[in-house]
Amino acid sequence: MSRLTLTQKFAFLVLAALIGIGLLTGVTLNEMKNVYTAANETNVNVMPSLKIISQAVDMSTKVRIMTWKMMADTDVARVQEANRAATDLIPKIDETLKKYEPLIADAKDKELLDGARTAWTNYLSVRPQLAQLALQGKHEAAIEHWAANKGLIDGLGEAFNKHQDYNQVLADRAADNAVAIQKSANMLALTVASVTL
Repeated sequence: MSRLTLTQKFAFLVLAALIGIGLLTGVTLNEMKNVYTAANETNVNVMPSLKIISQAVDMSTKVRIMTWKMMADTDVARVQEANRAATDLIPKIDETLKKYEPLIADAKDKELLDGARTAWTNYLSVRPQLAQLALQGKHEAAIEHWAANKGLIDGLGEAFNKHQDYNQVLADRAADNAVAIQKSANMLALTVASVTL
């Protein structure tokens, strides 16, 4: 077997260095992309999801406040105005929940969205009679109807709270995933650099 010349040894050395640098660059760029994707999950998915849920919560809270005003106020004009304001918000909440669909992260997220929709439907099943009684000036009967259906009414807030809490879990998971990928990228880069060296 012939021995390598000094020129061939230098050529192999340069070639090995170039392959190592190429590998290191490729691995580093790929892992940086993975870290960015994992870290950006919060901006791309979780924050818009939380914003949509918060909008739905705000509007549903206004509907509930207006409904309470209707039950408490004895002035017919104000009761009618509160009913109009609440009624105008109802389709907007449905639209807002529809906007959430493209942002569904996983099966649990979908289950919680379905739960929020069911809770909203349950609330809407109680509200018309509350409104009718309040508009007729039967405030005590309206309050009794509200008390009889308190579980359905309170279920709306609980469903939205669960959904918001889960989106926080998703944000924490994305942050943990980004840290894990960064550690893995560092180890991979050090391994490639060590082998090249």
